[in-house]
Amino acid sequence: MIGLIGGYNLENILSNKKWLTVKTVYGKPSSKIATGEIAGKKAALILRHGERHSIPPHRINHRANIRALYDLGAKYIVCAAAVGIINSKIKLGGFILPDDFIDFSSQPVTFFDKFEKEPRHAFMGNPYSRQLRGAIANAAKKLKIKIQDGGVYANTSGPRFETQAELKMIKKLGGDMVGMTNIPEIILANELKLKIATIAQGVNPTIAAKAADFENFSAIIDEKTKQLYSLINETIKILP
Repeated sequence: MIGLIGGYNLENILSNKKWLTVKTVYGKPSSKIATGEIAGKKAALILRHGERHSIPPHRINHRANIRALYDLGAKYIVCAAAVGIINSKIKLGGFILPDDFIDFSSQPVTFFDKFEKEPRHAFMGNPYSRQLRGAIANAAKKLKIKIQDGGVYANTSGPRFETQAELKMIKKLGGDMVGMTNIPEIILANELKLKIATIAQGVNPTIAAKAADFENFSAIIDEKTKQLYSLINETIKILP
């Protein structure tokens, strides 16, 4: 089973699609779960902001999202995420494969609310699965889709955007992109020993001191939707 987490319309990648209403020990996931097939393999998708994009970043029930995919038998999770660009080498609309992160979230997220028999601390030396990142990179190469292999994702709490001073700080600390949602997903998947990776897409140049243009964000994402679908489809073909 392949798990997917992404935004609106990503469910259209599934064939033989069915919607499941699921509840976990951590409550309900962000959306009903779309199940079906991709490249002949079973897959399950959660829309992280809900079916009408109504859930703001700080209200996403990440624990329920990851646990729901785990309970369904997912071994891999591929995330699609829109990010702000900090590294000027990242092109607007371009795809990036993060390989590390900096977490500026205001609240910790974990399944380890208490230690039962012994202390439990998830290793974060390679938070994004090398195997899964390799499969995505190979898929991109085969399809001749440009993707930057490697980059540091900086996670802020949202829902507000970062100040210019904060963005300059993140840049000095080595951040290449900034977002509000992906790192809780990465942490929780690692705690459950699931292999997870993210296909990030740069949708706005952050260090510009301009108001956010959400219509432009959507247009940039829509322009590359077919490439994203092809990339996920080819990646799943590669996976065992």
